[in-house]
Amino acid sequence: ASAGTEVTFVSCQDERHPSQNIIDGNDKTFWVTTGLFPQQIILQFPHEVEITKIKTATTNVRGIIFEGCVEKQPTEFTKMYDVEVA
Repeated sequence: ASAGTEVTFVSCQDERHPSQNIIDGNDKTFWVTTGLFPQQIILQFPHEVEITKIKTATTNVRGIIFEGCVEKQPTEFTKMYDVEVA
């Protein structure tokens, strides 16, 4: 399911539910954080991609921001999507 995509950074994780679960395509696996805020994930794609859909399943989330970066080293990000969750 990841098609060459890598999780290159997460701000925290639980060993029992590692960050690779984010991109494995299996609805029965998941990533769990240790509760620190904010949680951050950086995904690296093997080439430039167009993202048309993102699926998340969350608990106790107040907001989600998606940012993109076209640089080889992820240093400058552009906000692509920002939503507050009620």
